[in-house]
Amino acid sequence: MVLIPVIGLFTAPQLVSNITKSLSSPRGKVLILLVAWMVLSVPFSIYPGQSFRFLTGNLWKLLVTFCIIIAYGFSKESLDKMIWSVILAVAIFAIMAFINHSIGRFSLVAEYDPNENALMFVLAFPFIFWKLMDSQGVKKILMASLFCLVIIGIIETKSRGGFIGLIAVVGVCIYQFRRYRKISIIKVALIALLILGIFYFKGGSEYGARIASIFDPASDYNYSEEGGRLTIWKQGLTMMVSNPVLGIGVDAFVAGLGMLFRREEGPWQTAHNSFLQVGAELGFPGLIMYCFMIFSCMRNLRKAAAVQVASKEKLNIITTTAYSLNGSWIGFLVSGSFLSAAYSNLFFILLSFSFAFLNFAMSPAQSKEGEEALPSSQSAANDVPRVGLTPSRPRRYDRNRRARYR
Repeated sequence: MVLIPVIGLFTAPQLVSNITKSLSSPRGKVLILLVAWMVLSVPFSIYPGQSFRFLTGNLWKLLVTFCIIIAYGFSKESLDKMIWSVILAVAIFAIMAFINHSIGRFSLVAEYDPNENALMFVLAFPFIFWKLMDSQGVKKILMASLFCLVIIGIIETKSRGGFIGLIAVVGVCIYQFRRYRKISIIKVALIALLILGIFYFKGGSEYGARIASIFDPASDYNYSEEGGRLTIWKQGLTMMVSNPVLGIGVDAFVAGLGMLFRREEGPWQTAHNSFLQVGAELGFPGLIMYCFMIFSCMRNLRKAAAVQVASKEKLNIITTTAYSLNGSWIGFLVSGSFLSAAYSNLFFILLSFSFAFLNFAMSPAQSKEGEEALPSSQSAANDVPRVGLTPSRPRRYDRNRRARYR
């Protein structure tokens, strides 16, 4: 499957140009530097063999997939097809979760544990939401069904991090839609009631008790036991502070936790926090580069959505894709803070979609199209704060500063 598109790269110079364009951007250069930092950490790793196996067994495949996506996602139509393929793939997981009758937490394939399944559903939710808002007829009914199925999938995973991530992306999607078009409080209430109804009838008392344990530290092992997240996070911070430059080596958190803190006892566990994982494994420089890529993507996605909403009244692929990607990043920031998904294929798919989208959405031709639709540059500057490019209280900034930011 991968070999065919790789061969295709050599038949169309434009495809290679898309890759070089992405990698020559500030966020692309930081990605190259981050990969180099991973390679540099191997000789100094607490478990060099594990770090080397990650580079030669996993990372290069993720990078090849990343390059293929940004090469072939050269237009809004081609990227939209890729997004639809992800939505349909998630739909298969959601249907399997719906008909799941096994005892325990939903996990369909060995590569994804229940928490990673929950993250997958959370990241897909904004795409489904905006496809629902932008569809009509039978397609709208199908997307509404998938909307409910994804929520059921999160329930079946019984992931508390997935629950918190879902609440976050639902709030972001409603906020984004309100910035685009006024939405009544009744519609917001209906959406909230629908979600709560699904939680109540599908989750039951057992799921309700599990979610309630988030707010009851005394009954949650994560707060009280040595194998809980709180203890792991404290030990991870200790590793980060003790190895501030190169860290303990890429993909070596489990080994580091066991060798430094739990040599005579178990279990040796993952970080349960993507950002702590990066900080401990690659030091503070690696964490800064990792966060820079994410927030650079989010910032430019907001800018792309702002220009489109300010220039066009109706939804379009650019607007919905920008909103979807930004909402998914919010989901990753929230749910990813409760599991080790720093270098997962979910992260790289989201990163590559963002790179590919910004390749054409932020191109001079696209920007010129948006600017020509505006009555004047001054009105564009005044409109931007209303669509989410700058904070929602524009009075904190003078007019000239807003114009410069625009």
